[in-house]
Amino acid sequence: MEQLLHVATQAVTTASVSTLPVIVGVLPHLGHETPTRTPARTRFGFFPGTFNPLTVAHLALADAAISSGCDQVFFCLPLVSVDKEDIDDVVARLAQTARFLAGYAHLTAAVMNVGLYVNIAEAARRFLPGARPVLLCGADKIEQIFDQAYYADPLEQVLSSLFAKADIWASPRSGSILPEHPNVRELSLDPAFLKVSSSEVRDRLAAGLSVDHLVP
Repeated sequence: MEQLLHVATQAVTTASVSTLPVIVGVLPHLGHETPTRTPARTRFGFFPGTFNPLTVAHLALADAAISSGCDQVFFCLPLVSVDKEDIDDVVARLAQTARFLAGYAHLTAAVMNVGLYVNIAEAARRFLPGARPVLLCGADKIEQIFDQAYYADPLEQVLSSLFAKADIWASPRSGSILPEHPNVRELSLDPAFLKVSSSEVRDRLAAGLSVDHLVP
């Protein structure tokens, strides 16, 4: 864990000092090569979130993306969150996430210095030039993406910029409907996962209840 804390510190520092939207993976810091686009590897998923904590629903969404054509999924922790409390200790959370994901060949931890999906798309393109990123999200984030309240520029202009760089693959909660857009794709999950949330895990832990069925 000490090594992971060290590499997580390096990744967070790199992201925090950049003046451009960036995503920094932990793989280079662990002595592994950063994934690159090849004819056989053209789809990479980026899953932004605070993962407080990581749940079985997060993994189910990533697995669905892999099954739908992504070669690898990056779990991207933000330095600054949108509509959520900032992570108290990004280094510790990144190290913890990287430690868990190390057991999954196609899942990787990363950190980013942006929060809005239009900026994440730009950071993802910079992270893997030449590949078309897939941005993963749940029902709450897809609503945010299509909400003018989050942008100074006109919504149509923002969406045009976003979808020029990336696609959105989302899993709606039970009863919700995704916006109709050619670059938005629904990922179907087992209904059991649609009700799982990190907040539920935190509430159950606070009440002294078991969370074994909610966390990996």
